[in-house]
Amino acid sequence: MNSSENGKILLTSYLQKRSKIFHVWKNRFCVLTEKYLFIYKGAEKNSETTDSISMAECTKINNSDKYLNKSNTFELVHKNKSYYFLCKNKDVQEDWIDTINQIIEMNNDNRKTNSTNK
Repeated sequence: MNSSENGKILLTSYLQKRSKIFHVWKNRFCVLTEKYLFIYKGAEKNSETTDSISMAECTKINNSDKYLNKSNTFELVHKNKSYYFLCKNKDVQEDWIDTINQIIEMNNDNRKTNSTNK
């Protein structure tokens, strides 16, 4: 992962990601940059990437505790697809939600600026 191409690293931590088909929670090492959320199977950035989510295509992030009936979770909406994550505690959950919200707002502002400059 080249940090200059993918933006500055903003957050790294272990999160559990809910699998798409069987909805099983799997432990993943996650790295959030200004441009991407990288999800790794192993403990290191050198391990196999299971997902690479473009932050430019994310539309919202929500606390999903009530929806999933599970504490410290969030939903990341990317185009028409939702990804669900489980954090180890409330502080980690808030960090991820707040940081991703800032990225989404910045991307929305950039889109508005670009559309008015055309």
